Amino acid sequence: MRRWLIGLFLFTSIYGQNSYIFTNPPWRGRLGDQLILIAKASWLAYKYNGHFLLKRHKLLEAFDFHLAPTPELSSYHFYSLSRHKKDFPKLGGLYRVSMAYRHPDWKMRNEVAQFKGLIDNPEFLDHFRKLFRPNVAPKPLDIPSDCVTVAVHIRKGGGVDSPLLSKQYYDQSAFDLSTLQRLKISFKEVDLGEPLKFPPEQYYVDQICRLSAHLHHAPLYIHIFTDDLVPDQLLKRLRSAVNLDNITWAVREEECGPKRHVIDDLYAMTQFDCLIRSGSNFAQVAHLLKDYRVVIYPLSSGWIGRSCLVIDQTEMVINGKYTFKGG
Repeated sequence: MRRWLIGLFLFTSIYGQNSYIFTNPPWRGRLGDQLILIAKASWLAYKYNGHFLLKRHKLLEAFDFHLAPTPELSSYHFYSLSRHKKDFPKLGGLYRVSMAYRHPDWKMRNEVAQFKGLIDNPEFLDHFRKLFRPNVAPKPLDIPSDCVTVAVHIRKGGGVDSPLLSKQYYDQSAFDLSTLQRLKISFKEVDLGEPLKFPPEQYYVDQICRLSAHLHHAPLYIHIFTDDLVPDQLLKRLRSAVNLDNITWAVREEECGPKRHVIDDLYAMTQFDCLIRSGSNFAQVAHLLKDYRVVIYPLSSGWIGRSCLVIDQTEMVINGKYTFKGG
């Protein structure tokens, strides 16, 4: 035990000290992409006792970042953290974290809830939540206090992303799930390339019903957060498919779209007791910003033919208790 403690002390003394870690924001993308990179890079700096630097992006101009002053970096070499599992910050380096980077502690590259030590570390989460604040206070939503409130995040693309391939089926009993194909390839239809970011509406119907049953069908207030250009029609489809009398529904019906109310919606989601989300980076940041009573998100998917996308595995986090085994 003594040797182990000495080794741990030497490791933390050598690795990370005076290392600088910064993000590599994508030229394209949305606010969620920028903030997820900040979460990754600031976690690495936190883990290895290094310094987090911020490379500004125009999407981040709405935030004020609380960063410690940094010394002159001209004497430092530049490194890019790659996909290799052995890559981690060492003494005296300047490191860039890209969207593709996957640390050995992270079970999945694109899902922060599967990052062991990030999502389940209260000390880091407190640090991350204090790292940045909007320059203008977000406008809160007027939500009831006499029921369980649920934020549901649904990414549709809003004309920014490529079209969706999957058709929306609300009764999958006719499908043979044994024929499910694991497809995730770059393709012109965005949900074929990123199925967890764009789950079918059936996923949300199933998870809303699941959450209602978990809460013994107590009164629920559900607000749909979406980039859909016609959110009122989306709400009508979900309400009809769920068909539960204990739910009151709401959605923004004016000034809709992927560039509307972005920061307001990010922080409004943290007003709610529960969160049902996609794998969208934007929704994942909302997950990081709040200790929810229940969070549900997709873990794996498959296709039946080229028309039916199925989410066949999900995680349901109850009061911060995960079922997945990280690392």
